[in-house]
Amino acid sequence: MNPLSPTELASRIAQRRQQAAACGHRAVAVLSGEAAWCRQQALSLLARPDEAPALWIGREQDTPLPVSDWGKARHWLGSELSLLVVDAHDGFDADGFAALSGTLRAGGLLLLLIPPLKDWGEHADPQQQRFLSYPYQAEAISGYFLHRLARSLSTQTGFMLWQQGQKLPATNYHCSATPPRSNATGPYAHLEQQQAVAAIHHVLHGHRRRPLLITADRGRGKSAALGIAAAELLQQGLGPILLTAPSLDAASQVFVHARRILPDAHYHRGELQWQGQSLRFVAPDALLRETPPDARLLLVDEAAAIPLAMLNLFLRQYARLVFATTVHGYEGSGRGFLLRFARQLEQQAPGWQGLEIQQAIRWADGDPLEAWCQRALMLDAEAVDAAALVGWQAEQCAVEFLQREALAEDEDSLRALFGLLQQAHYRTRPNDLRQLLDGPELELVVIRWQGHIIATALLAREGGLDDELAEAIYRGERRLRGHLLPQSLAVHAGFAEAATLHAIRIVRLAVHPTCQRQGLGSRLLEAIRTRHAEADYLGVSFGASPALLAFWQQAGMAPVRIGLKREASSGSHALMLMQALSPSAKTLFSALRTRFCQQLPLLLSEPLQQLEADQALPLLHDCRACQPTELEAQDWRDIHSFAHGKRGYEVCMAALRKLVLNRDLGALAPPQQALLLHKVIQQQGWPACIRQLNMQGHQQAETALREAIGKLIQCDGDHGRQTPSGPQ
Repeated sequence: MNPLSPTELASRIAQRRQQAAACGHRAVAVLSGEAAWCRQQALSLLARPDEAPALWIGREQDTPLPVSDWGKARHWLGSELSLLVVDAHDGFDADGFAALSGTLRAGGLLLLLIPPLKDWGEHADPQQQRFLSYPYQAEAISGYFLHRLARSLSTQTGFMLWQQGQKLPATNYHCSATPPRSNATGPYAHLEQQQAVAAIHHVLHGHRRRPLLITADRGRGKSAALGIAAAELLQQGLGPILLTAPSLDAASQVFVHARRILPDAHYHRGELQWQGQSLRFVAPDALLRETPPDARLLLVDEAAAIPLAMLNLFLRQYARLVFATTVHGYEGSGRGFLLRFARQLEQQAPGWQGLEIQQAIRWADGDPLEAWCQRALMLDAEAVDAAALVGWQAEQCAVEFLQREALAEDEDSLRALFGLLQQAHYRTRPNDLRQLLDGPELELVVIRWQGHIIATALLAREGGLDDELAEAIYRGERRLRGHLLPQSLAVHAGFAEAATLHAIRIVRLAVHPTCQRQGLGSRLLEAIRTRHAEADYLGVSFGASPALLAFWQQAGMAPVRIGLKREASSGSHALMLMQALSPSAKTLFSALRTRFCQQLPLLLSEPLQQLEADQALPLLHDCRACQPTELEAQDWRDIHSFAHGKRGYEVCMAALRKLVLNRDLGALAPPQQALLLHKVIQQQGWPACIRQLNMQGHQQAETALREAIGKLIQCDGDHGRQTPSGPQ
């Protein structure tokens, strides 16, 4: 077969782009073959580039385009590209691809260079290293993820797929869509965006404590709506306005559109100033300082990528807020986020409003690139519809350990499974799909009812390291990929033997909302214990929350370590629990528990001083019986003189601390419990306690503390009846 000349190839590609542009779509050309052949064809198209802006993802090539690797690709978010070349011979990052595909505008071209379709799964992809835990090597990667991508490319309508050694396919492109016309006026791209801007105005002009939640798929102009609304509010003199997002880069489009409305404004490093009014970016953690920055309005972009615990604190600190988030995106599924956050909004701000933007801006409905990304990367995966589970019965369900090769071929099961994981954990991303299909240390177990997946657990085999390696990890000299639980218990908790024992870590556990609280989670755990009876212990690690802690404790696990810093992924402190199965693990567990209970009160007074009451109090209660301390006669004198007299807190604090650590606080009202935790255990300053508990001042807080101590000793069966002079 005679090869196409560069001129003929360029003509065929240009024709496809014109056809796609007429429909308001992006053109996609997939070149499949050896790396040298694919790059030669791509470079021939770029010999006389007139594209601006454009980007090449891969190794440095002799190309006029800017070149970036996957690690730097996110710097291009917020850009609008006319040409995007992705050389998958140099690796395929599913998260990065999903993100960058959204930067390509209608009429733009994606050139995707891939190995031969049938061989892509066996390709030595540099990106696969991130999915290998010690001691696995590259050959342990199954390649199911890339094989599945290859199949989806071969069947995707609207793509031009040219395989080395075969004829270039016809360029016919049929669609019924036409580029959308704006039905809005002024700076708005379409009417839905104009309505969103009006809704943002209403948040500031309407009643307090009625936040707005804007949802949209990528490319719908939600960030632009935030920028337009912010600029218009500044023009009305209604600043200052704060903007937060996972990063300043993620918020860049808000500033782009605000500056478009205010061209004479001064902008520098995340702060826009206009006639004494300001729009300023503040990182999420900076908003949680003891004295948060003032603002008339707080805008939160890409809210699903910010830990839910942080968003809840924003709700407490600011009276007027707008949250905007992507529903199906590279940062994770917004569907799971919406389920959780909507519940929080109902509790904290019952008058909240929701608004969805459906119309795309950069491309028209039916765009084949968007359709492929949604399908191939599971951005739109959903758990089985609740209507299909009407009449389900737990006794009719079956537990099944999945073979991942079969799962990769079963699109319906894979979609339902991944949708369930997304629903349970909103930070589930496209690369998690690759890990699920290819990670050699992972195992999947599901529960089905009439074929439908209604519950699942993702397991990781960890530990079993030799003594020398475990000792090196304990001393901080080695850090292995994977083995999260054993390594953390060795180096952070201080027990090297934790890395030598064999562990099964439950990475994820999810039950369909329709089927929850029916024992399915416990059934999964029992199946795991039976299948892995030879393991030394089971364990979990998660962002601390009262509900999760209660679930895992009920399942037979107990806390053995808490992280000293909040995790970026959850905004919470990581909490590790374990259940010992073997005699060796039971000895280790006893030592870990004793150490954890000894250290917890000290940790709460310094590195965990800001840990929320609903997380700290259950841990303290759980540890109360581990290290009982007898109160002496002088302790009781101090306690009674504080509770029933006028002695100051500071001169009685040692005795009060011993009392609170050794008593069950369950009989007290939640505000009293929180006050005892924050002041007596965490030793927070009076201003912090006053702010957290919405008190009026120092006198009210100190009076409340005396009343709480009085109630605590009143509930005490023995010493509560003693007089200030001490026991009789």
